Amino acid sequence: MSDVPDRALPASSLPGVLPGVGPVTLAVLMLMLMLVAACAAPTPAVRTGGATHEQRAARTLGQFLNPLDDNFTREQALELFGEPDRVVHDLLTYFVYELPEGRTVWLGFPDEGPLKYARVRAAGASGDGPP
Repeated sequence: MSDVPDRALPASSLPGVLPGVGPVTLAVLMLMLMLVAACAAPTPAVRTGGATHEQRAARTLGQFLNPLDDNFTREQALELFGEPDRVVHDLLTYFVYELPEGRTVWLGFPDEGPLKYARVRAAGASGDGPP
């Protein structure tokens, strides 16, 4: 048998716990901190603009696929395809080009250097981030 009496320790005697704060209050505070952290997650910044309706209507997927390679730069994208319809800033900077049939082409570039990401999003797909 143990010589220690069977009783609960006061919250102030628990290591790592704020003095004078009970376990329920501490749990509520932790939950609130987790919610604040989740809400503070960064969302991608989006800039819209870009091509005219006529320019978008003339685009084809083939125009985008043929010139892309590991050395393709954002300057080449602007020269060949014009201003994107949207620019999304996340981990990469994404140039988003809309195709006439509703699909979108996403080209992702780091701050410096060539193309790191290229995808086509199906027509009607949801979301503001890359596919």
